[in-house]
Amino acid sequence: MLGSIRTKDSVNTIMQFERAKYQGRYSLLAGVEMQLDDARHEREFDSAIARLPLTHNFIEGLAALIDDASKPIQDLQLFFERFAKLNVSCSSPSGDARIGDLEFAKYSPIETSRKRSQERSGKLRIS
Repeated sequence: MLGSIRTKDSVNTIMQFERAKYQGRYSLLAGVEMQLDDARHEREFDSAIARLPLTHNFIEGLAALIDDASKPIQDLQLFFERFAKLNVSCSSPSGDARIGDLEFAKYSPIETSRKRSQERSGKLRIS
């Protein structure tokens, strides 16, 4: 709801972020976004996100983090290390979102990721 400029657009914004599918784990290096391909580290990024299927969306990822943060705190130091500096950002109307800081889980709408994939493969023609 907070991703909407106007309250009346909230439902459309939430639906947009439901279409934002997990694109993998990325790192920000000198201001450049780079995908991290090591599958072993992919599942170690965050335990809440690691439990989700690779086809999960931004809403599901955010809900999993909220669920984990809402559980009784066993170790306060570990809780702070995990959640205190965790950034969550989303951009509307593009539908792109991120969970994390310098290393983050990236989410993009299906249409956007398909278009980028076609652009990289040279199959998309601009007329």
